[in-house]
Amino acid sequence: MRTRIKGRMQGVGVLAALLVLQLCMHLNADHLLLDDWVFYDAATGGADVLAFLMQRWRSWSSRLLIEGLLTLTTRSIWLWRVCDCAMMVLLAYALCRLAACEERPEMLAMAGLLVTSIPFAILRSTGWQATSLNYYWPLACAMAAMIPLADALWKRPASRMWRFAALPCALLGANQEQTAAALVGAHLVLEVALLIRDRKIPRAAVGVFVLALVQLCMHLLCPGNALRAQQSVALVNLRDYGQFALVDKLSIGLTSTTALLLFTWCPMLIACGGCVLASAVARRRHPAYLLLTALPLCFALFAVYVPQLLSSVDGLQAALEPFQAFGTYTLMLGPQHAADPRYAGMMCAIVAVLGLMALSLYLSIGHRPRALAAVFAFALGFAARMALAFSPTVVESGERTMLPLYGAMMLCALLCLRDAPEQSGWIKPVNAARFLCALLAAANLAGSFALAA
Repeated sequence: MRTRIKGRMQGVGVLAALLVLQLCMHLNADHLLLDDWVFYDAATGGADVLAFLMQRWRSWSSRLLIEGLLTLTTRSIWLWRVCDCAMMVLLAYALCRLAACEERPEMLAMAGLLVTSIPFAILRSTGWQATSLNYYWPLACAMAAMIPLADALWKRPASRMWRFAALPCALLGANQEQTAAALVGAHLVLEVALLIRDRKIPRAAVGVFVLALVQLCMHLLCPGNALRAQQSVALVNLRDYGQFALVDKLSIGLTSTTALLLFTWCPMLIACGGCVLASAVARRRHPAYLLLTALPLCFALFAVYVPQLLSSVDGLQAALEPFQAFGTYTLMLGPQHAADPRYAGMMCAIVAVLGLMALSLYLSIGHRPRALAAVFAFALGFAARMALAFSPTVVESGERTMLPLYGAMMLCALLCLRDAPEQSGWIKPVNAARFLCALLAAANLAGSFALAA
């Protein structure tokens, strides 16, 4: 009992340290930017906030709860700072709770490092507060809303506090389109898994699913979202993506998402990839597994650097042209590109790399039927998003649209590391991954001060 209490106190200390660290970073966001002013003017200009939100519903967005909160937080920079830092702490704790390792201080510390590695610069892409409330807060709340379902899956008693907290968290988490879809999809898959295992689905989980489904329908029916999609299509010079063939949607999804992950400075991708690689090496202890997990990294280095280095070599320009366009986020549409053997080869390489990443993830979690099912569901959801849920926002808005994907990556990294040392007895690769995450978090912390300079 004494050891358990000591562990909990250490966990509280880790989360308190994360709160202080995040607050230090947020002190550098000391003014309003871009979209922040829209909500500040609505709050202080004497206009009716409800009328403002209804106008946004008709012309721009279905995120009424988020934008209503923005009219409050933009009045006080300190209110936003404290709330946003608390959301980052909630995200770290919820990730550990979903991975069933919240009582281990070292795993809470790893989650804190991963959360701190989320590129701080993306917060200001459309305004410090507008970006955080539209992406950080829904991600943290969506993770917290899934805790009752995770408790049932891990066969542990459900906390009364989290049963009550799940519904308001789902209300805010599903107010963003991507996290609403993630909540609906995750609950569909995992509640079916509970039924197959003859387990009772918690009422709180059913409530979260219903709230997420209702809000997802609201997002789909919102006239403002339809108008914004048309404007986004016009902005990036695309045809209406409702007219795209399936191969066009798959092409756009693969190239735009992969290009954003590879061609932006993404410490999150490096940190999570390092955790998966370390856990795979620690469990398998064989060069073949190291080679398998390192192949995606080789592809990334090739896609980023080789086309530039070899662009002047005679005879290679034609073969490298698709990769050069890929690096500039150029979206290549239409059957003429799908039939081009150079472009088809690049797409096949991307699909193969994604498959290797899924296989590496499975090897990192371990040879278990549930691990295989989880990785398959994750890969299937990723493929469905690529093929069916394309939005020009990926091209127009950039890296901040990746935050829901970052959440899934962080959860996968924690699941991989959770039992790796105990199963293998080889701690050195895991310690190397921890050091890498600490280094990237420190670089992001230093970068937050550079933003204020």
